[in-house]
Amino acid sequence: MDKIRGVEMVRPEDVRDLGHFLQERLERVAAIMELLLARGWNCRGTRQAIILDGEDLEAHEVKELLLEQGFQPCEFEIKLDYTRKWGIM
Repeated sequence: MDKIRGVEMVRPEDVRDLGHFLQERLERVAAIMELLLARGWNCRGTRQAIILDGEDLEAHEVKELLLEQGFQPCEFEIKLDYTRKWGIM
């Protein structure tokens, strides 16, 4: 992306290189989706992200699963939402 954004001259090979990078990256995203969708997770898209959510794994279990499957920590981001079922915090 740095070869295209904010430069004076963009070459066709720069655009092709970006296309190859994006193809590889999106293939990795699809593989993560397949892995978690197979476990019954839900998937939705926003303008900036693909969000997967589920309730059958703790955050550390998701991280371990993805790392065991060969994904790098820089390829995913885990966010937690907790809802108390009773009482006041």
